[in-house]
Amino acid sequence: MSALPPPTTPFSAADHPWIDIRTGGQYDQVGLRSLFLDAHRIDDLALPQPPAASALLRIATAITARITGLDDPELTASQWNALRRSRLAEGRFDPDAVHTYFDQHGWDVFDPIRPWLQTPSLRTECDHSTGINAFVSGRPAGRNFAWFSPHGHHTAEPVPTAEALQILLIHHYYGRSGTGTTRTPLDGVTSRQQTSGPLRSSVSFHPLGRTLHETLLAGVPAFTGDDQPPGADSCPWEVSTPPDSQATLHGPVTWPGRQLTGLSRHAILLVPGDDGTTVTDAYLTWATQEDKPITTDPYLAYRIIPETKKVDRRRILYRADASRAWWRDLETLLLAPDEHGTQCRPAIFDTLNDLPEPLRRSLRIRVHGFDQDGKAVDLQWYTAITPPLLNWTQEHDPVKAQRIAECCREAEQAARRLQTVAKDAWDTAMRSRRGTTPPPLGEQVIDPLLAEGRDGVLAAAGRTRHTSPHGFRRRGRRRPARDHRSRPDPPDLRGPRGRPRRPRALPPVRHTPESRLMSTAAEHRASCDAFVAHIHLLCAEPGVRVRLSRGRGRPVEECAPMDRYLARRTAHRQGRRAYYTVASLIAMAGPQTHTPGVRPDQDPDSAPQDNPASLLVTPVEPTPTAAPDPTAWYARPNLGATLATAVRRAGHQAERTESLLHVLTRLSDDQLHRRLPAPVTRLLQDGITPDWAVLLNDLVQRPYRRDNVGLRWRDAFYLATPEPRRT
Repeated sequence: MSALPPPTTPFSAADHPWIDIRTGGQYDQVGLRSLFLDAHRIDDLALPQPPAASALLRIATAITARITGLDDPELTASQWNALRRSRLAEGRFDPDAVHTYFDQHGWDVFDPIRPWLQTPSLRTECDHSTGINAFVSGRPAGRNFAWFSPHGHHTAEPVPTAEALQILLIHHYYGRSGTGTTRTPLDGVTSRQQTSGPLRSSVSFHPLGRTLHETLLAGVPAFTGDDQPPGADSCPWEVSTPPDSQATLHGPVTWPGRQLTGLSRHAILLVPGDDGTTVTDAYLTWATQEDKPITTDPYLAYRIIPETKKVDRRRILYRADASRAWWRDLETLLLAPDEHGTQCRPAIFDTLNDLPEPLRRSLRIRVHGFDQDGKAVDLQWYTAITPPLLNWTQEHDPVKAQRIAECCREAEQAARRLQTVAKDAWDTAMRSRRGTTPPPLGEQVIDPLLAEGRDGVLAAAGRTRHTSPHGFRRRGRRRPARDHRSRPDPPDLRGPRGRPRRPRALPPVRHTPESRLMSTAAEHRASCDAFVAHIHLLCAEPGVRVRLSRGRGRPVEECAPMDRYLARRTAHRQGRRAYYTVASLIAMAGPQTHTPGVRPDQDPDSAPQDNPASLLVTPVEPTPTAAPDPTAWYARPNLGATLATAVRRAGHQAERTESLLHVLTRLSDDQLHRRLPAPVTRLLQDGITPDWAVLLNDLVQRPYRRDNVGLRWRDAFYLATPEPRRT
């Protein structure tokens, strides 16, 4: 490490070691000054608590902007990017600039007038200290029981100053809200209510380079404001006067110092030990009673909720979730900002595309999350490192970025479905065991879940939901009700004389169309034909046809006028939007096509070329008693065969139709439903009517078997069109 001047204060945040770092396979502790002098040799920070690492990265980024001159708001975007590239090309921070900056400001942690990141007036404004146990996360304090720690009110062990500084950063950025130590400022009102820190319950995404030098320069956010005079921005340690509780957080949030380091909601004061190497007590209370300023943290992702009436609540940050893997947020990280989108990636990603190519290709993302509730409960913190993913962003590879986003959405949808099915099966099992049901019923419910997976879950849920545990109804005195929140007692497996009790035989399960949760493929196809026939009957009335046609391309939530006619048949079906889309397409087709079984002709010689009406075959009512034939179903034309008929009969250009088919097979489910009415309208105008039942079946299967449905469409198209000529 570089040579440092001897420390002249009891504990200096600049010169005393308190920051854990990693260089190769070696770990060490350094101060802030050494952190910048040796940043080109340091691989990464190694702080044991990820919230402290996330807070320290924000502080180090603000210092980086000061040392390198990247904090000049008058620089244009091209000038700012050129300056950052030159600083990266230098390979290290300028030692003279580092020493100059750290010599200008005070870094003494226990300075009586201006302690670093602390409020010295708390000695007189608070009646008593908060206590070291309340300051250190994980220690029991007050009347809480000592479950996982030997500390208590009479065993307040001191904390090393290096560890106390890291905890200090956590309180400034992730501090809790609610009741704290009472504070009475000289010119204010006594209060003990405090608000949460600016990063509470959040997950941060920081660029991670090959060295700490690259990490800090890549993490400097660009200036995006309108006007900021030079010198208007300052960090808390750059101000000579102590912070005022009435003036804190007034005025605009300037860039980058106050944006990254000056939004704390807590006032803290550490009480040192005799030699300054430990902290024996602490004051922890509110720093301001003003409302939180509206600003954008460059390392946080946000959700947009346009339906919210209050403007200040339409944007909320992504909450940290320790049970959620980082790759589930790939959609947010890779897609560029969209004015109509509901997700907004961290603003720091907008500047990473201007980095030099070698650095951009190797740049990873460090994820720091702290799973907390909104007030005082800390659940779990976590950290992760992504592989290099900037080459997958929408700016560089829009096709791959969109594909990854679709995969993430499908995974989330599958997770929700699996959670719902498992919860229903478990609730069914618990309901069946709250009565006097013999033990084998519970075994019949749980065993299929373990042995058969999702199909077993549905089968078990179907057995217990529609099967009574008794073959008769109990008469006489009613059974006393039990609290539905209590867990059922273990059943008695023995009879009166200790012999094994013989389980009562269950009544036979009668499967009806209403009670069966999963239908066979043949039954589903028959239901598609029945649904199409039902829509044809509805469309015989002009008013109903108009209401159904208004839902084309829209999601189910926006099709309220159609619910009156479709909800009873689709409320509990998978792929409900497919039914609404097909119903709107049938209604859009017009009264001349509202006949069951109308499909395009497959034989090119059976109808004249110049008569569009001849493209429709005579309707044929299916025989109810006939056994389902899968071969006959797949012989019916799907969307690909219908487009091929349009090429052969209606004069549609083959290349453009082929391109349209490829686009439809690659679209997401939402985009397919939105774009499908346009090509279907053209087909109907040329006298070609799709097989609505086959289209409905494909749209229902597509969320689960997208590739198979697309392959069937392409096969049907190419098998029905002539092979292109070889040049």
